[in-house]
Amino acid sequence: MTQPTPYRVIAAAEAEERFSVSAEVNYPYQKFTDEQEIRLHQGDLRITGDFESESDVDWLGYNTIVDGDLVVDGNVDWHDYGGGNFLLVTGNVTARNVILQGCPNMVVRGDLNVANAIFGFYGEDGGELIVDGKTTASLVVATYYFGMTFASRPDALIIADTHRIDCAVDFDDAEVNRVLRPEFLDDDAIETGEFATALKENRRVLRDGVKPLAVLTEEMLTRLVTDGATATELDLSGRRLTAVPPQVFQLPLLRRLDLSDNEIADLPEDILALSELEHLNLSNNEFEELPNHIGQLSGLRILEIESLGRMTRLPESIGDLRQLRRLNASMVNCSLPDSLDRLTRLTELDLSYWRRSAGPQAFPPVLTRLSSLTTLDIRSTRFTSLPARLANLRRLDELILDGALASLPDVSILADLTSLTRLHIDGRCPSGDDYPSFELLEPVWGMSQLVELSVDRFGRQTAYDSQQDDHVEVRPALSRLPDDLFDRLVNLRRLDLSFNDVTTLPESLYRLPHLEFVNLEYTDLDRATVERLGRDLPLVRLDLRNVTTRFDVEDPHWQRVHELVKTGAGHLNSDDRLAAETLEAALELCTPTAVYSAYDELYARYGLVNALGRLADQSGSDRPAVVERCRRHAEQILALVPAPGAIWHFTDEGAFQEECIRHAANALGWYAMEAGDLDEALTALEPGLAVADLSDHGFIFDTLVRVRLRRGERDAAYLIVDQILDGDPDFGDLQDLRYDADYLAWREAN
Repeated sequence: MTQPTPYRVIAAAEAEERFSVSAEVNYPYQKFTDEQEIRLHQGDLRITGDFESESDVDWLGYNTIVDGDLVVDGNVDWHDYGGGNFLLVTGNVTARNVILQGCPNMVVRGDLNVANAIFGFYGEDGGELIVDGKTTASLVVATYYFGMTFASRPDALIIADTHRIDCAVDFDDAEVNRVLRPEFLDDDAIETGEFATALKENRRVLRDGVKPLAVLTEEMLTRLVTDGATATELDLSGRRLTAVPPQVFQLPLLRRLDLSDNEIADLPEDILALSELEHLNLSNNEFEELPNHIGQLSGLRILEIESLGRMTRLPESIGDLRQLRRLNASMVNCSLPDSLDRLTRLTELDLSYWRRSAGPQAFPPVLTRLSSLTTLDIRSTRFTSLPARLANLRRLDELILDGALASLPDVSILADLTSLTRLHIDGRCPSGDDYPSFELLEPVWGMSQLVELSVDRFGRQTAYDSQQDDHVEVRPALSRLPDDLFDRLVNLRRLDLSFNDVTTLPESLYRLPHLEFVNLEYTDLDRATVERLGRDLPLVRLDLRNVTTRFDVEDPHWQRVHELVKTGAGHLNSDDRLAAETLEAALELCTPTAVYSAYDELYARYGLVNALGRLADQSGSDRPAVVERCRRHAEQILALVPAPGAIWHFTDEGAFQEECIRHAANALGWYAMEAGDLDEALTALEPGLAVADLSDHGFIFDTLVRVRLRRGERDAAYLIVDQILDGDPDFGDLQDLRYDADYLAWREAN
């Protein structure tokens, strides 16, 4: 504090009796009354400077109650890096900034009026701001685990960790590099000390042209309406919407509307104005129920309601969607209405993870009456049986039972599904308490009509036994399969045996006449079996990744591949043509059953994407062939690496995989743009953008800019340009736009 203020020290009992402190303060202050006094400021408190905690201690030796309004001419600057403390104001708070760091609990039972910013950070040990009234500020920032709870959404631009704040935000704290000026960033995170100092000094902290997502969405929709309302597709996913914008209902030609990944809880009757609508995606929103009028969307062919975990019911009117072909109700927890059987044209139903939290339950009878179904996904469900009436699904071609066997006594009914050609039936148990045995699959081996079969993940499993205080085996290793296992599966083309402990393969597998692909990832196949696969099944595509017998570093073939990759890498940039020839020579040795390093294969393709990309820029008439080679290696990279969300990004290997994804996606996106396929270009860029950030990977955002400009998305493109050049004015790829007249005019207007 910059001035002494009168207060009275009170006991915890008085604090509880008069102010019910524990009702909102999570900090257990009553345990520390011998070490922390409770200071009561009776009546309104006016501070002419800053209202700040002592700066030279980690653990503040007092808690504070202001029984009235707190008016601070300067900043409220409160911290605690020890055990915690609280600041409770029964009235309103007015200040220039509120800066909270560490684990203080600040409670405002009236309104919070801040001229500039509210900033909370480093709240791992319980730092929290709670406002019971209205909140106004220019900016609210909550990061590094600091929690904030508001009675209503603050009238402010909000940047926050969405898991630590109870209202819609404009930007997630992972997006700060797009929002804050670069001098306040440290490796794409907020440099908290410099940022707090800038707030106190009233310096500009936001990048030029930053607009909340809600504003950008409003502007986009207004343009669509004023331009003639001719749009047929509209993607509003992930825009933090709490309601469907009214302009949407002024686009009567819409055929596809994506509202997924928002915070929408209501679908107004105005949706019926979209009489041409065929595809509606409402997934991952806050609906507790769908309205009855959804059944009046008579042209709907695809309805997606995945991850509506709060939903308590599906309306009977859903059965009125007589044109519906596909319904995605994955991760929905409510019961299914009998009216589903009126969906006589429904061919695809995704009911995966249905009512997982409810425990084992009966198979819904209505599903057996969906006679037009060709695809049924019930993975990770917990049914107590598969009923005999499942055989009524005479058109069923694909059934997904992955992770769904734990509660099933048998699967004999599968043999009666005579049209079934694709079956996915792995041995996972999501609950981890009752792993199915491989013997359960006995009826499968007689299903001669199967074309595609996945029987992966039946390997050894252990579980903790409290009596033995140790992990014990609950399913033995599946080290060998019967030689005649596949004798009757004469039509099989694709087979997945991955994540099993097999060391050899049954003789009947080698006799399958139509086999095209076998997935053997993470098996324990011995070297002789791997060599036989290459010799006896030369035309079958094999996935042998992470079969450990292939990674013998002492093997001459392994060393030859490694040496070629090392040599080719040494020629990159200095002689890209020689580098490409050498790396492609290495890849020619990476045959499916050969011994080589998976890292060497990935690095070779990564080097080729970069080398061929540069060679394409220098090529003449042979450019199309060079581009095609580059595209082929980029596609192979994406097939080799895990999906972005599955990469262990904190490891060196994970970091390299992400680098490969960025370069491969960038190449595919650029060449799709050159070919004029702008939709494909955006799709190709997606995996790379998922592991990229503006400050370090501008090259892929440059490609995104070019695609968006060709699509006429000027605002979205120039916003990216502005953010990159604001951080690095000399960024080479964008120098042609830096002084472009149209960009400069946009920047002036925004």
